[in-house]
Amino acid sequence: MSGPNANELFRRAGRGATWFLAVAIAVASAAPSRAVAAPPASSPEMPPEGALGRFAVGVYLLESGRADLAIEPLEEAWRASRHAPAVGARLADAYYAVRDINRAELVADDVLATDPTREDVLQLKARVCYARRDVPAAIAYLERARKDGPASFETERMLGSLYADAGQTDDAIEALRHCIRMEPSIAHLHALLGDLLVVKNDTRDAEAEYRAALDLDPGHLRAMQSLIELLDAEGRLADAIPILESYANRTDAPEATVLKLAQAYMEVGRAADGITLLEKRDKADPLSTEGRILLGRLYYEEHRYPDAIGVFDPMYQHGGKSPELARILGELYLKTNDPARARTYYEDAIRSEPEDYRNYLALFFAQSPEIAGDGPHIEMSAADASGLLDKAMARVPSDDADANFTLGMAFSSVDSLESARRFLGRANELRPGDRSTVFNLAAVNEKRGDFAGAETLLAGLHESLPDDAAVCNFYGYILAEMKKDLGHAEELVKHALSQEPENGFFIDSLGWVYYQRGEYQSAVDELERAIRIVGQDPVILEHLGDAYSALARYRDALAAYQQSDSLQDGNRKLREKIESTERRVQ
Repeated sequence: MSGPNANELFRRAGRGATWFLAVAIAVASAAPSRAVAAPPASSPEMPPEGALGRFAVGVYLLESGRADLAIEPLEEAWRASRHAPAVGARLADAYYAVRDINRAELVADDVLATDPTREDVLQLKARVCYARRDVPAAIAYLERARKDGPASFETERMLGSLYADAGQTDDAIEALRHCIRMEPSIAHLHALLGDLLVVKNDTRDAEAEYRAALDLDPGHLRAMQSLIELLDAEGRLADAIPILESYANRTDAPEATVLKLAQAYMEVGRAADGITLLEKRDKADPLSTEGRILLGRLYYEEHRYPDAIGVFDPMYQHGGKSPELARILGELYLKTNDPARARTYYEDAIRSEPEDYRNYLALFFAQSPEIAGDGPHIEMSAADASGLLDKAMARVPSDDADANFTLGMAFSSVDSLESARRFLGRANELRPGDRSTVFNLAAVNEKRGDFAGAETLLAGLHESLPDDAAVCNFYGYILAEMKKDLGHAEELVKHALSQEPENGFFIDSLGWVYYQRGEYQSAVDELERAIRIVGQDPVILEHLGDAYSALARYRDALAAYQQSDSLQDGNRKLREKIESTERRVQ
């Protein structure tokens, strides 16, 4: 009985042949004919049957992770088979596995001289080149394998990794997509493709790949981390909460993941859940300084000010008394109605870093009744408060947008309008188009009576933020003040009200548009509604007085003006309106 020749059998038993396949081949081909006796085992030239046996042993050892022991039988089979390519391929694998790169390459070159299209050996050559950090050569071998025939999954997978290593992102993406078409159920490939798509700024498809990876393997750590980072970078940390929750519940979840989840809870208004999460973590494994700071912030968000003090005060006392913590504690003690102790912390911050403008502004804001409203504040003379602003002004970096914005807001709070305009204007130069800066600079211009300047700023802001309710309302109100384009002013204010229909200040703006257009009864209707919602607001009351006066309802106008006057200090124009209306009532 005859069988395939030895070389054909070796070719069939190429890379990936298992012990069982090798033995089956050996048994099928080594059974001698009855007419031909098997040669003795001591024959100086091992016949093909013996080569197959040694090959089978070598393959078994190699695939059992014992490459060092596989080399000897594979060398014997390699010599006996007269360098059959299949045997050479496995011998090269064994040398590569024991990191004898030079021998692996010599055997691989010998095989390719006989069979230049052998894909498994081309893959090995690519590995050898990569081990020598010659990525272009490694890619060339794999591209050759791809060119000589339909590329296998392994070739495309290796090409995807090497292209990515070489910065050939488009080629890497194409190779990985080819892999996924062949094997769509491997989560790691989807995660790797997602990473490459992020490099190309294709975040939509990247997100889809990360989610595909997690659908296949909900515990895939790389896909979790990458998707969380992507969503966080896009300002969508809230969307990452289900993924973060899944990750944070793992026993091996790092603290950073738990903190990220707590941060996400805070961003979506679930500070209480963040507190529960961090308190639980702290009991199991004490939080880092970063974790305790976040816990303190969460307590603050939940108005648990004593608990926040319980976090921050020990950190301040035992951690070097940083001015940042001193400012935080000053605010917290103020919120717990202890202004005297609050002041000591603000002054500690100033003593600690006298050249930091923020320390002076923190104390300035803490003493400001305009900012505190009905809340507690530190008692301070006007001269001392002005001195704080002067010291802050002398230390504000001219190239820091945040610093100039904050100082501008401080001057605006005390109606130091020219200084407010100067610093807010500088902030706008440093960070053009910033919504808060432009909006507040427009408000300062309005207070200064520069309606044209306010209009220009708000028109530009509205162009970039056409659906911002506050911007629409303010822009419409300024147009009404200027008696300009009142139809557009009405559209703007009504657009704002479509988003916030019960906003009394927006309703006041609409009433003022009607007043400027001469629709006095409509103005009264809206302004009365605004007062019912807002309460005793001096500006709305003055507007209502104007509308009553236009309808010759002088007693109602006088009452509105007087109420407005009682809420203000020294409004000369309002006093003139009161005096004029009193003469009409008599």
